[in-house]
Amino acid sequence: MGMNDATERPAKVGNNNSRPVQCELHREVGDRSRYVCNLNWPALASLRMDRFPRDLVLHLQAGAARDSGEIDSRLASVSIDDLEVSADRIRYHFVQDDPREWLDFLWQSLSLSDMMDRPVDFEWEDRFGFVSFPTAEEYAGRLVQSARRFGFAVTNRSEIGIDVIMERDLTAKGGSLFECIVNEFRQVDDEMIAFLAEKTVLRDYATEERVSFIRRSGAGETDGGDGSEGRFRSLSV
Repeated sequence: MGMNDATERPAKVGNNNSRPVQCELHREVGDRSRYVCNLNWPALASLRMDRFPRDLVLHLQAGAARDSGEIDSRLASVSIDDLEVSADRIRYHFVQDDPREWLDFLWQSLSLSDMMDRPVDFEWEDRFGFVSFPTAEEYAGRLVQSARRFGFAVTNRSEIGIDVIMERDLTAKGGSLFECIVNEFRQVDDEMIAFLAEKTVLRDYATEERVSFIRRSGAGETDGGDGSEGRFRSLSV
């Protein structure tokens, strides 16, 4: 079964009820009929894994999956900008070599993980500066280690910035495609959030205080000792 079988195609998705289109890359390949591209988070939440056609590949590109208002906090440190999912396998490609966009990514992760009480689209440069932070290369190195530890096959092509490909067979196939993606990356995301919290210090221009991040303790929250559990909060000094 493939996309030529209308009964097996994903239902119409998107705010305008239009069918998703193929990206420039997959319009050019010979087996382009396999690919449905440029889906958004609401579309992924409506597609059930138990009805996934065997020879279909869904492809999420930069700017499509994580539009404003559709970013999920459960993947705060994972930039889902180039992702392919089939019925049995997931393939993730993260490329980042722009220093300015790297700081935007760090801010987004801090905001999504509730370490900063500011929205993702907050103009952070007007209020905060990065005193210290992990470089993209440091992030790539830790990401590769974490991904391999949790069962991903990893190709690290990073020289300047990040260029990492991660692949694995799906381990969770229940519920929606959205939940499947979250479950596959959850452990990696937990570790990477802890890494960012440990390595990042901001300066608050309004108060001239430095903002660092510590583990928050409270009812129902645990500290596993390895940075993979618990929440973090900001601490101004």
